[in-house]
Amino acid sequence: MGGPYLGAFTASWLISVVSWRADYGFLAGLHVLSTLMVIFLGDETLYDRPVLQPRPKGVVGRVKLLVGYSGWKTESRPGLWTVCVDIMKVQIKPQILFLCA
Repeated sequence: MGGPYLGAFTASWLISVVSWRADYGFLAGLHVLSTLMVIFLGDETLYDRPVLQPRPKGVVGRVKLLVGYSGWKTESRPGLWTVCVDIMKVQIKPQILFLCA
């Protein structure tokens, strides 16, 4: 929950001690670390994990999970057109349309 605020908090504390260049470098390192954590530890949330089918193994399987290929190949998910139509149905509702216009 505190992820979006951690960088700003650290930057405000660090900028009083070092230059802005060092502060920027530190925050860039934090972003690189978080990106690497997502790549190596995260899974695609739309990937159905049935009991009978094992998860893909190895580097190629990890890349397929990360880019969404495994989730795209599942049979039980709606297609791209269905998802886009559902999003448009939500966006044209008056409570959303008038707030965004």
